[in-house]
Amino acid sequence: GVLDRCGHRCRLLLLGFREGLELRLVLRHERLPFVDLAEDALDRRAVDERVSLKHVHKRLGALAKVLIVTTFMEDALRVLLTFSVQQQSMRIAGWQTPALHSALPVLSFCVQFGGSLLIVLPADAGHRAVAGCYILLGWCLFHPFMYKQQTNWEFVLETCTIMGGLLVLLSAMQTSYHDARKADSVGKVLPVKTAAEGGGAPADATDSMLKAAQRNQAFGRVLITSVFIFYAFQKARHHPPPLTHTRTRAHACSRLLAC
Repeated sequence: GVLDRCGHRCRLLLLGFREGLELRLVLRHERLPFVDLAEDALDRRAVDERVSLKHVHKRLGALAKVLIVTTFMEDALRVLLTFSVQQQSMRIAGWQTPALHSALPVLSFCVQFGGSLLIVLPADAGHRAVAGCYILLGWCLFHPFMYKQQTNWEFVLETCTIMGGLLVLLSAMQTSYHDARKADSVGKVLPVKTAAEGGGAPADATDSMLKAAQRNQAFGRVLITSVFIFYAFQKARHHPPPLTHTRTRAHACSRLLAC
């Protein structure tokens, strides 16, 4: 009897071991969904550890700044290298005062070169980069009037397209500043000042900046398309669609057949 009980227990142990081995084989060949999800999460984490997304974002932001201010840097250097030509351009534009023939090109160089440096050079620009955007936006508003080109639609709309890029850049910097302020305020108890003390809720200020950033981004996207819409309109105006010629030929053929 004792031997029979021992043999029965051994058979149960062997049966349990065989079932466990079969379950492992099933899990190995027929992967469960949660196992795949867990491995995908681990793979993504490994990729994030190898590639710092924060550094990639900073590099792309720096590249975007350089690309946007390139047109201003190029124009500033062109003014400096062809200063006598710029003086003649001021005379042709109709500026009567001789002093303005030199002062306006100098102003053009200083504003464009200085505003571009405010945007590009500082790594953590903050308010300086925002000030640089506003300086270049103001220059874009004055630029057509400086050369007396305010009635030249192509010139004005090209300037509007550049202003659209500046507004999108300004929106990105305002959003980054809002996110940084929000991250700094987490877990901190800031002193609250009354309106008489010149204070206010920092959250309200950053929220208003975020709303301004959203408005600048929307308006900038519209302005970016200005010159492209103009060129499309000009092309459609000077090149009628083929359907018009087809109808004309069909009408001429019908008249010949009628004769």
